[in-house]
Amino acid sequence: MNKRILNNLLFFIIFFLFNSIFFFEKRKSHINNIELKYKNDNKKYVSEPDLMIQINKFFNSNSLEDINTKLLEDSVKALTNIKNAEVYLSLNNNLTILIQQETPFIGIKNSRECHFFTKDSVKLNLIEIKRPNFLFFDDEIKDIPWKEAIFLSSFLYEDEFLNNFINEVLYDENSNFILKSNSLDFNINIGDLKNLEEKVSRIKLFFKGVYLDKRLMDNNKLVIKELNVAYDNQILCVK
Repeated sequence: MNKRILNNLLFFIIFFLFNSIFFFEKRKSHINNIELKYKNDNKKYVSEPDLMIQINKFFNSNSLEDINTKLLEDSVKALTNIKNAEVYLSLNNNLTILIQQETPFIGIKNSRECHFFTKDSVKLNLIEIKRPNFLFFDDEIKDIPWKEAIFLSSFLYEDEFLNNFINEVLYDENSNFILKSNSLDFNINIGDLKNLEEKVSRIKLFFKGVYLDKRLMDNNKLVIKELNVAYDNQILCVK
């Protein structure tokens, strides 16, 4: 019996010493270096000072010990404009954080302010000086399905001709989409999104012939204010 008690006592002593050493070594560990990486080297809309503040907050008393990588990932992803984060801790205690930022796709504005949104309708908080040069919709976009706005935006981005001079999309009370060019001071009413490619072919046909028709030009500027291709097989000009 005494031998059994002695063996048990010895076991608990060894167990205690092992855990004490393990805990001490764990507390003694520290991070040698923190490296921030960005997917596709894209970090235009991420505030690195805010990111480092968030990382420092994660550690108790700003210490860099006892890393729970999943919790750190969640902490980083909680920041504005960050879509995903992956944390890697190497054997030599170097910490790497791979960050994927949210990317704006369109802007929505009214008379007072403007906001930027991703394709997935996530609203972004962008730094003023880093506002992207993307397509803007007026505030009436709330009256149309989001997928229609994304479809039209994608179409305009991919069409090199229209992408060169279309800056905004308006949506009027008659449910017409109107493409606006600030540089030309010119609107194009395309109606709904049916037969969009055919409507765009008519727009391009108009611009090919516009310089040949003196009635449409004055001192190398368009004298018309709106082109209407909303109706089948028609091109209407409004002065």
